[in-house]
Amino acid sequence: MGKAKTKRHKPLFWKINAAWPADDKKPDHWVGYVVVDQQWKLVTNKEGSYCELYDIAADPYEQNDLKDSHADAVASLKQKLSQWKSELPSKPDESCFSRHRK
Repeated sequence: MGKAKTKRHKPLFWKINAAWPADDKKPDHWVGYVVVDQQWKLVTNKEGSYCELYDIAADPYEQNDLKDSHADAVASLKQKLSQWKSELPSKPDESCFSRHRK
């Protein structure tokens, strides 16, 4: 409708159950955690030993890993991700399951 969309004010997080190192048959399937905050997207393996940083506003196809040139953004996003991970439950609450589940 010709109107700019507002930017998110809160980071967006997600967890993916992917193997590290990546399987040869699926070389792009290694991401364990993701955080998106403002224009930045940080992806890490599940151990956090490897990450990539993208400016998704300027590079929507995520072609240029910027982790080496924007260490401050990496540190900030890793801290936010660590805080989020510390708040995750260790397992689902029983209320998530059907009473018919055995």
